[in-house]
Amino acid sequence: MPAAAQITLDSVRTEFEKLAASDWEPAPLIQAYLTALDCEDGGLARPQANAIGAYLRDRMDSQIQKRLGSAKIMKEVWQQIVTAIADSPRPSFDEVGKHFFSMFDQRIAVLTGHLEDPVHSLLEAAGYPARNIEKLRVDVQELKELKQSFLANWPWTSRPLPPVNRDMVARARAALALREGEKFDDMLRRVSAS
Repeated sequence: MPAAAQITLDSVRTEFEKLAASDWEPAPLIQAYLTALDCEDGGLARPQANAIGAYLRDRMDSQIQKRLGSAKIMKEVWQQIVTAIADSPRPSFDEVGKHFFSMFDQRIAVLTGHLEDPVHSLLEAAGYPARNIEKLRVDVQELKELKQSFLANWPWTSRPLPPVNRDMVARARAALALREGEKFDDMLRRVSAS
């Protein structure tokens, strides 16, 4: 399509004719609209324009509907990951965290893209707002909050260590002084055997 400053009715019509000649699903609606314009029949053109607007709004709603619930899905995945790594002896989960963090960024970008889609703005201005747009906004906000919670609670190696439990240290030292507990070599043999 020509630059915004060069848009004319003829250039818009040319673009509509290309769409009408395509195998795109609403092509028949666009062709009917162009036919009504050719007949200079405003009474017929308006319903065709309405049909195109309704079709595009419904398509946008369908796309949005497919993506709703992302925050819930990401929360479930997070819980599965936390459960899976809980008993892992790995010293670092930074790579897993970075990958999961990038999944948040990708999902937020996709959803935000729908919110900022110029087709949505045009449809809204023409009186055909997407019906699920508010749900999508809520979903994006929930994802952003979940991402912040994830960042704050993930076991990053750069996080400060928890404070020392001085009572536990004192009990361990007292047990050592009394020669209580299991010898290291015995513990190693026991763990190796299992």
